[in-house]
Amino acid sequence: GISIVVYILKFFLALTPLLGMAWTHSLRHKDADICGPYVFWTSKWIWSAIASCEMYVICLLGWSFHVARNHERFLRRAASGEDDLVDLGPESPVTNDA
Repeated sequence: GISIVVYILKFFLALTPLLGMAWTHSLRHKDADICGPYVFWTSKWIWSAIASCEMYVICLLGWSFHVARNHERFLRRAASGEDDLVDLGPESPVTNDA
């Protein structure tokens, strides 16, 4: 149905910055004579910036899902009453022994 078309379009839209970056970096310097050096270098910078931002967002989402999954696992263990709970973070260097 229509939802398959939507997913295919979203997939290709997500690939567009990577394809644009790959294409602009595959151009030779003699190709810059055709479109001009300003358009040549601006295109390289813009496509690279957009692709880098997209990869950063993908990594950020992946890390967020990883942290949320670890917290969920910890909460499930705590709710089940298991004694071997693993701390999610490093121990605090500050202690309240006073």
